[in-house]
Amino acid sequence: MDALIQDLRLGLRALRRSPGFTLVACAMLALGIGANAAMFSGVNALLLRPVHFAGLERLVMLWERSPRLGIERGGVSPADFEDWRSQCRSYEGLAALQGWDANLTGGDEPERVSGCRVSPELFGLLRVRPALGRGLRPDEARSGRDQVAVLSHGLWRRRFGADPRVIGRTLVLDGYPHLVVGVMPADFEFPMAAQFWTPLAFVPEQLGPRDLRILTVVGRLRAGATLAAARAELSTLARRLEREYPETHTGWTAHVTTLTQGVVDEFSPRFMWVATGAVGFVLLLVCANLAGLLLARAVSRRKEIAIRTALGASRARLVRQLLTESLLLAVGGASLGMLVAAWGVDFMKASIPAEVTRLLPGWRHFGLDGAVLAFTALAAVASALLFGLAPALHASQPDLQEALKEGGRTSRAPGTARSRGALVVIQVALTLVLLVGSGLLVSGYQRLARQSQGFDPRHVLTLRLTLPDTRYATGADLRLYARRALERAAALPGVESAALGNRLPLSGGGGTERVTVEGRPAARRGEQPRVDRPVVDPGYFETFRIPILQGRAFDGRDREDAPPVAVVSETMARRSWPGQSPLGRRLRLGPAGEEGPWVTVVGVAADVKRSWIDREFRPTVYLPLAQAPRRSLRLAVRTSGDPLALLPALREQLLAVDRDLPPYAAATMEQELRDQASGVRLTAVLLGFFGFLAVLLAAVGLYGVVAHATSQRTHEFGVRMALGARPGDVRRMVLAHAGRLALAGLAIGLPAALVLAHLLARLLFGVVVVDWTAFAAAPLLMAVMLAASDLPARQATRVDPMLSLRAE
Repeated sequence: MDALIQDLRLGLRALRRSPGFTLVACAMLALGIGANAAMFSGVNALLLRPVHFAGLERLVMLWERSPRLGIERGGVSPADFEDWRSQCRSYEGLAALQGWDANLTGGDEPERVSGCRVSPELFGLLRVRPALGRGLRPDEARSGRDQVAVLSHGLWRRRFGADPRVIGRTLVLDGYPHLVVGVMPADFEFPMAAQFWTPLAFVPEQLGPRDLRILTVVGRLRAGATLAAARAELSTLARRLEREYPETHTGWTAHVTTLTQGVVDEFSPRFMWVATGAVGFVLLLVCANLAGLLLARAVSRRKEIAIRTALGASRARLVRQLLTESLLLAVGGASLGMLVAAWGVDFMKASIPAEVTRLLPGWRHFGLDGAVLAFTALAAVASALLFGLAPALHASQPDLQEALKEGGRTSRAPGTARSRGALVVIQVALTLVLLVGSGLLVSGYQRLARQSQGFDPRHVLTLRLTLPDTRYATGADLRLYARRALERAAALPGVESAALGNRLPLSGGGGTERVTVEGRPAARRGEQPRVDRPVVDPGYFETFRIPILQGRAFDGRDREDAPPVAVVSETMARRSWPGQSPLGRRLRLGPAGEEGPWVTVVGVAADVKRSWIDREFRPTVYLPLAQAPRRSLRLAVRTSGDPLALLPALREQLLAVDRDLPPYAAATMEQELRDQASGVRLTAVLLGFFGFLAVLLAAVGLYGVVAHATSQRTHEFGVRMALGARPGDVRRMVLAHAGRLALAGLAIGLPAALVLAHLLARLLFGVVVVDWTAFAAAPLLMAVMLAASDLPARQATRVDPMLSLRAE
């Protein structure tokens, strides 16, 4: 302990003697360690521990998947779930969940709340007890006894004022009264955004069809059961079901993942890991830069270290002392880095909209906590070893005879120069890789923002409506509400047009439908092509300014009692009737063998993107809302001014149609598009910043190497100029040295950047495309490196030859 205290005192004294070096080193470490701490906070909260349940390591999620259809996490049918629950032996229990968003009425204002129908065993499997009242009972998972509800802590506080007498009160959901039996703890969030839970009761109609894949399944492994054994057992059962039900299960398998993996979506983690890799590169660059600075500093301390060695200090003792100084720098940088991390976390939180974050598991825990502090301490120690060990080993072996000489030019230390040059080469290579990666992601985001979407999102206000079957039991009821809502919306001042549909452009989701085209060879069941199937009203194409290329849009002729019609997209027309007019052609929607009605094509609309990550337009068949009424609707109005200014009046008009039907999720179309790409935008901004920081660090590193090498060659340059060399010759010599280092780094970095580009294109499919313009970073980086070297090169030309000759 005494030796450690002595090392700390000596280290602090040495760093105080070089305040400029200490401040620069701590500042660089603060950026590197702080950025990594901020990213680790996000990874830990959102990826590594998005949920917090007792015995988390034994909780799993079970999926059905179809590689042939590109479905990795498909739902599970009630019939399959019952088979799994009765026949699987690796699980302590299985529970099913089905999302249920409902209209909550009975208070001053109706509202839309997110909820979930769950197996009563769910809370027990998760080892969570209600904070108030009780959970759900197994006997309540039967039709007629399932009208009970457990509230989330947030809904209890907001809707009932945290009244402890809420147990026994009635909650009206979609017109059905539910008895409140419990309130969950404040930190219970499963699934995300759920505000109430009701029993999941299967009706006979749900237990029949095996392709009704509507459930999410959670399980807890038995004590002693392994994940591999559970996967093998479920795969065996899935193969048996495939043999028994070939029409619905051919090509379908089953898979088990940990709950931690299962609650995280498949796409977002890719962006987080890319950003984490980029910030790790930045820390490596910081360490390489500091290692170079320490190597240069070791030259000026050669005499000090030689004297210590001559007085009996062992090499291990010297290395320990020098590493202590590096550790002090790392601790100082990590301390400042926590401020950088706090800023970074706040920036990332502010960059993701609330509509997205409410669905992100673990978002509540995104911040600086004990795990982040532990990571920061570990990063500080690792950084100290990374940038301090090699310089310490190098400096602890001085040439005593040369170092203790008085005067003379003995400080060139060619070994040090070679080591610093190698570090610069590594920095340039890492910087190029990071620049290419950030350039690809930034250009990918810009391409998404600029790409042709097929419609005009400007001045469009959207909101959602869901009509409960208690009040709208028939198609006539649904059509009546749609007509009245549209009439009132279109009559508002400032509204140019209004439309209803079950899905909006670029909103994703909605599923697809099998299609049979008349006159084409019949495909077997399960092998038919799939199409998007939006259901829209006549004003849809006008409101979104989607051009009708052939034929007509829907109009008043397409009533419920008229022959069924459809408008197809340009891609659908080209694929189904190549080189022919699709007008008057017929198609049938649904699986092969089901005798659905033939639908006549009356128009062809321009292609519209279904999702912002789609690279190609998907074939689409639009159906008229009057002939296929829907309960879940999206209302869109095009306005002449600010769409949000119209929202209060629009909401009032819709409530006038039905006081118990709340409009919800109001937003402009442009805002919806920005929200969808918020994760890509944030990653692009972060990588752009990290790329700029990497270039700055590499430039500083090369400047330091060239400046140090130039100072060591002052005498040489003076002699050359005395013998007739011109200043331009000396400048070219210095720049040539810098250019060789930069070229070596580019030669290493270009292949690595190419590998990274293809990896990102596979990882972030639909966002990153291998674009060779991103490799223009190589000559730009070369130019920056030469510019950073030009200042010491110019200083070298100012050497006085007479001083050099006098010294000789």
